[in-house]
Order: sequence, then structure tokens, then C-alpha cells
Amino acid sequence: MARRAQAPPGYPLVSATLVGHLAVSEDRQGERLGAMLLADSVQRAYWSADTVGSSMLVVDTINERAAAFYEGNGFVRLPDSLRLVLPMHTIRRLVEP
Repeated sequence: MARRAQAPPGYPLVSATLVGHLAVSEDRQGERLGAMLLADSVQRAYWSADTVGSSMLVVDTINERAAAFYEGNGFVRLPDSLRLVLPMHTIRRLVEP
């Protein structure tokens, strides 16, 4: 029998799309490549959201600098963590004219 996932205390159990490792090599930073990769990831997550039942895009960052990058691109940090989220309803406003 399959085990049902448990949500952390204080958080509802929701379906989400997790962005894996999204990074730009140090010698290419400052060229806006990260922003382009993120824009592509956001669009792909949005286009597949109905199919996979995703209500948000989630990123687990490796450090404060990476978290600041995502916050600067509209993601909201969960309390006391390096996890950030961007709800699909927010993405809809960005992707659809």
C-alpha cells in the first residue's frame, strides 16, 4: 500500500513543481543567463501545471545569494528556510498577456 506524504507542521499538503539545480558557472555570471534559465523554467512549469496538477513552483536554494536571486524574481521565501515558492496564479499573470 502506498504511503501518503505528510506536510510539515503548519503547511498544507499541495502539489508543486520543484526546480532542480539551476546554476550558471562563475565565469559566465553577470550575463543574465540565470534570468533566462529561470524564465524558461517558469514557462515550462506553467505549461505543464494543468497536466501534472501543480499549484506552485518551488526552489531549494544552496545559499543566501541564490535565495536573493529568486526573491528578486518574485519568489517568496518560506519562514526560516532557503526554500522559496512562486504560485501558479502569479506565474499566470507573468506568462499570459
